[in-house]
Amino acid sequence: MTATNFINITPLEDINLCDELVTLFHKYEPHHSQGHVLENGVKGGVENKKIKDSTDLSILWEDAERIATIKKYQEDLSKQVIKYGYEYEAIQYLKMDFTKAFNIQFYKPKGGYKTWHFERNYDTPERAFAFMTYLNDVPNGGTEFYYQDTTTQAKKGDTVIWPAEWTHTHKSQISKTHEKYIATGWLELKKDNETDGTENVF
Repeated sequence: MTATNFINITPLEDINLCDELVTLFHKYEPHHSQGHVLENGVKGGVENKKIKDSTDLSILWEDAERIATIKKYQEDLSKQVIKYGYEYEAIQYLKMDFTKAFNIQFYKPKGGYKTWHFERNYDTPERAFAFMTYLNDVPNGGTEFYYQDTTTQAKKGDTVIWPAEWTHTHKSQISKTHEKYIATGWLELKKDNETDGTENVF
């Protein structure tokens, strides 16, 4: 396990899930959408390729009940989140779960989330942590973290977990020559009486 400034990188136990998720992405092409960025007052955000140039597929975690690939990814990803909790003991006292959906995103060469941003803001106050799994190898196509002065490498199967706050402002490292696939989403804190039908990670 690699831990740097609360940015953890762990490999999926089953790297074949990467290819399965890419296949799933293409299977549901009619449900693809242009990547959106948040804009104050606009529900769901807006398209702006100068900021984020991606093709996205949003997937509900509840679909794990009928799509085996999602269920396997959820189980493998949960193990990586638990490892994160073991690394930072205080997190184990939190009741936390995945948000209702995650995204598979595709970036063409020169595509990416091109500007500095963070994951928790006025439209997404529920987000506590973010995760991202690189689904293919992309030379010089990882993720730059501003305040940590570090860049994670886009290595197939590696899952990155980090706090969603402004402290972990980040952006894509843009590859001019390679396509890039990622699976990404968030973890949220839960109250004792809250449930969305999924099992708690902790």
